[in-house]
Formats: sequence, C-alpha cells, structure tokens
Amino acid sequence: MTEAEGKGRLRERLEFLGAMAVVLPVGSLPEPLAFALGRLLGRLWYALDARHRAIALENLARAFGSRTTAAEREALARNHFVHLGYTFVETCRLRGLTWARLGQVVQVEGLEHLARARERGRGVMVVTAHFGSWEVLGRAAPLLGEAIAFVARPLDNPLLEAWIAGIRTAGGNQIIQKRHAIRRVVERLRGGGTVAMLIDQNVAREHGVFVDFFGVPACTTTAATLAARRAGAALLPAVCPRRSPGRFTVRIGKEIPVAVTHDRRRDILATTAEATAALEAFIREHPEQWFWVHRRWKTQPEGEG
Repeated sequence: MTEAEGKGRLRERLEFLGAMAVVLPVGSLPEPLAFALGRLLGRLWYALDARHRAIALENLARAFGSRTTAAEREALARNHFVHLGYTFVETCRLRGLTWARLGQVVQVEGLEHLARARERGRGVMVVTAHFGSWEVLGRAAPLLGEAIAFVARPLDNPLLEAWIAGIRTAGGNQIIQKRHAIRRVVERLRGGGTVAMLIDQNVAREHGVFVDFFGVPACTTTAATLAARRAGAALLPAVCPRRSPGRFTVRIGKEIPVAVTHDRRRDILATTAEATAALEAFIREHPEQWFWVHRRWKTQPEGEG
C-alpha cells in the first residue's frame, strides 16, 4: 500500500466514523425529538446556506414563474429545506424501519397497476424521482410483494456505500451500479424482474433528450425508456411522498405506454416525456418534497444558455 493509499483509507475511515457519530445518535432519538431536530436543521440550513437557497429559489421561479409571488416561493423554499431536514432524520432511522414497522408507517396506493403488469408476465421498469423519500420507497419493497433492483451510483466512500447498500438490499433487493447499467437492467427485465430508476436529474446533452418539466425543457435521461423498450417491459411511475414526519404513502401510477414504431428517436422522446409528466403530476401535489436544490435545468438546448 502506498502512502497516498494509506492516507485515503484513513480519510475514508474518519469520514465513516464521523458520519456514524451523527447517524447512530439521531437514529436512536425518540421520534418526536428526532423530527423536531430535523425541522430545526432544515430551518438553519435555509438560513445559512445561501448557495443552495439561491438555487432552490431560482428553480422555483422557473417552475412556477408568474403564477406565484416571490413571498410564496420563499415560503415554499423554506418548507423544502425543512423537508430536507426530515429526510436526513429519516435516513438516520432507516435501520430501525423493520418489516413489522413498515406496515405501520407506510401505506401503498395503486398496487393494482403493478399487479396488472405482473399478470401479463412482463418485467416492470419503475421510474421515480428525488421526491418524498426515495430510500423509504426501496425499503418498502416487501409491501409490494417482490424484491426490486435499484439503479444507483455508489457513494465515493466505500465504507458509507457498504452501510447504505446494506439498508437498500434488505429484503432481497439488489443494486445495479449506474455506470453501464443498461445491459443488466434489460437482462433483469427480460427475466420478469422489477427495476427502479431515478429519472429526474439533469444529464449532459449527449445522454438525454429535452422534455418539459414544469413547462421548461429539461435534459432527461433516456435509460429507463430504452431499457423498457428493449425488454418489452411495462413502464410505471412510483413515488413515496411523506404524509407527515416519518409516515409515507407509496403511490404507483398507471402504466405508461412504451411507444414502439419505425421512428425510434421519436418513440424514446415521447415515452420519456410521458414518464416525466407522470412524475411531475405527483410532485405538484407536494412540491416542497422535490429536490429543488439540484440544478435540474443546467443543461440547455443548443443555442440557449
């Protein structure tokens, strides 16, 4: 082991120990106290993090524009940061979300849409978003009656990655590494499995297509659409919004038709647009719970920006 490698591993251990020194105490707090802490952290984050506050307000202005006042958008941004505080607390408490506890705090709506797709013997491609708690969505897989493979980028710290992977794979779930994932996703879908993928993040122009998101063209990954099209899989939207701190509803939407014609490019664009619109409809019901601190519209169509 080189000196640089040794320093790198030491840094990873220190990062992990530092994270656990926060995660474990927060995860063991009584629920009311834990979420009071989350609310306080969210409010402090909004007050102190000028950079992400500005990103959130800019995004909200893009999405809601003249339909809202500056004061309304500021209130929504504050509520969003409180949501992030709750999300932090909920992540710390994930290991305590046992199978027995799941049924007490998580409800499921739209299970018939998943059942209908499964009855036809097809794999299911689930598209989701950084909305509500995407980690709880994975944890709730037993309530859906099947294990799910999640496409995810590994964390930079392997010790933290092992910790979160242990949570994500509980109950038989699998993780498909995001890099070069399409082949493995298609294989699982063709075998009748279920795969979930986040599709609401900005991507480089060469990796996506521009579809409307809150009325503004957003460069959106085509990976889920491509995989569903190649595998002949059903395509369903699903999200996990918070009803109240620590209480969630997994919502599964109606199947999105996967366009298959002689014009592959147009098919991919149309299906990706439909999937994005389905997720946007969910987000509009609880807008404070989407990830407004992400630069969703960073990549601009050619000739703009």
